[in-house]
Amino acid sequence: MLRSIGSVTFLALFMVGCGGGGGTGGASSPPPPPPINGYTVGGTVTGLAGSGLVLNSDFGGDLAVSASGSFTFGTRLPDGSTFNVGVKNQPTSSLAQNCQVANGTGTIAGANVMNVTVTCGSGYTVGGTVSGWWAQV
Repeated sequence: MLRSIGSVTFLALFMVGCGGGGGTGGASSPPPPPPINGYTVGGTVTGLAGSGLVLNSDFGGDLAVSASGSFTFGTRLPDGSTFNVGVKNQPTSSLAQNCQVANGTGTIAGANVMNVTVTCGSGYTVGGTVSGWWAQV
């Protein structure tokens, strides 16, 4: 009995030591590629009251945003890549809203970008140039 246990143990150890190369003559398949590394671009939306806000980027397509809070584009970018984020569709609501982007362009510098700010407000901004006006001092 002891002799057959020893033979079975020896045979099992011998088979484990062979490695079971799979019949490729000892050549192994290449390792899988490493996971894609990179950094994300995101930030914060404030003041959003309506629905339908869509942000766009030059690297990862569009991102629908449904509420104020943080957002992150799903596409990862390699270090040194440039990015550009803007508003594709303004929100729709009974009270008109306009959203503007700050810090929407830049270059990835070895870390996730989380300082893109989208600020939404009600109403419209009026601007222009005044000419022909002068003040007496």
